[in-house]
Amino acid sequence: MDKELLTKLIKTHTYQQIGDMYGVSGTAVKKWCNRNNIEYKDKRDYKPLLLKEELLKELEELSISKISTKYNVCKSTISKMCKYYKSILILFLLTHYI
Repeated sequence: MDKELLTKLIKTHTYQQIGDMYGVSGTAVKKWCNRNNIEYKDKRDYKPLLLKEELLKELEELSISKISTKYNVCKSTISKMCKYYKSILILFLLTHYI
C-alpha cells in the first residue's frame, strides 16, 4: 500500500472501508498505518469523501472517471464507494434509464 494513497484514504474512509477496497480487514489497514507511521484516527473523526446523496448528484452529471479526477482519487475508489452505498446505483439506473 502506497503511503501517500493510504494517508489520503484514511482521512475520508474508515479502516473497514479501506480494508474492503483491498480485500483485507480493518485491522490489516491499522497495521499498514503503523508500518507507514500514519497517525490513527478516531472513528468519530471519520468524514466520507462523498455522502450517498452527493455521490448520486455527481453521477447524474459526471462519469466515474471524471468524478475520480475531480476528487483526486482513482476510479476504483469511486466504483467501490458505489458498491459500498449499494442502492445508489440501482436508484441512479431506475431514475435515468427506465
